[in-house]
Amino acid sequence: MKKFISLVLLLVLTVALANTSNVSASKPNTSEITPTGTSNNLDVAVIGLEKGESAKLTLSIEGAASSDIADFEKTIASSGEPIIKINIPIQLKDGYYQLILEAPDKYFREPKGYFFMVRNGVVVNTKNSALSFTLTPPDKRDYEPYRGPTIAPNSDAVIPPPHIPIAGEVVYRAESMISLSAPARQGIPEQQVTDDAGYHYFMIDTSTGNKGNWAALGVVNTGIRHNIPDRDHAVDHVYSYRYVNGSDHWMEVGWAEVSWQGDYRYLYQYDSAYAQWRILFQVSDNSTINVATQWLSGTTWASLWWNGSTWVQVAYQDIGISSADNTYCGGEVYTYDGNHPDFPTSYTTSNYLYINGSWDVWDNDYFYTTIGYDISPYAHSVITNFYYFSIYKE
Repeated sequence: MKKFISLVLLLVLTVALANTSNVSASKPNTSEITPTGTSNNLDVAVIGLEKGESAKLTLSIEGAASSDIADFEKTIASSGEPIIKINIPIQLKDGYYQLILEAPDKYFREPKGYFFMVRNGVVVNTKNSALSFTLTPPDKRDYEPYRGPTIAPNSDAVIPPPHIPIAGEVVYRAESMISLSAPARQGIPEQQVTDDAGYHYFMIDTSTGNKGNWAALGVVNTGIRHNIPDRDHAVDHVYSYRYVNGSDHWMEVGWAEVSWQGDYRYLYQYDSAYAQWRILFQVSDNSTINVATQWLSGTTWASLWWNGSTWVQVAYQDIGISSADNTYCGGEVYTYDGNHPDFPTSYTTSNYLYINGSWDVWDNDYFYTTIGYDISPYAHSVITNFYYFSIYKE
């Protein structure tokens, strides 16, 4: 065992901002779809609904579980056209909303819906994105839509490690919500010259080359503000990264609390290719989630979540790299004005790297390639290098 030395360091590094123009993203073809850009209309497109079938759009407040409290509903019947366009007139109070497409179970919905914020009577659409739904039938996919529970399972249970799917194995993929009002994510680490506004990192990083990171992350109520004129966020995540030819390439998955949605903690995913906040479902405070990034083949990676009995893909994406030069595990806070959320103590209770085709505990074997980030007022504290540690606001 190599000699233990504390590696809690404050690093200030300059890395170019994310530029993903040379990375192919798995997005539907929406060239015929006009993005929504008005305060009283949502332009929506449904792609792939087969002739004679129907689907339903429901607009309601964020987190609503019943169409009985919907602000808008519309049933869509297909006569065989490849794209069905719908215009939804809206007159919404300021707040947080969701637009969900209900479709026959045979389809995989990409996405299943959108979250968005209304401020000053206007839908906040940060990228002026088109609202499109692509429906993929069974004969055009090699995976099954995940329809199981979304409750974080008992973290003390024995968890088989993630693995690359083999021929004939059933692979489950979760349908996500797209966070329409979210800003773009920056590559890690964004330069930090002040402990006031901006990005704050409190996590560990290894420069050992690998093809994935799996960790058990504790969920806490971070105290993010939710009714503010700009955007803040707090996340705890695993993050596989490589800088290639002037561009940041990465995939991350974990839990987040964000100002542009309601007061919830969510399982989320983000990568440099798709460049959207994918929101999967709410996660409970004081629960533990097991999440992972893992290379699959070529330059394609998956983000994964353990549901208690199997690993579920929460994203499947070509991110333009076949291995990670840097892997991060831990916390990140962004504050636009220096008002720092509370972020009470959260524990990472297991942490693995995917190296040479198997998962290895991120321990003192990686001592000389592991460093720590602590940007005030946030910090991490190692209990057992490097798979058991806490993150918190000092």
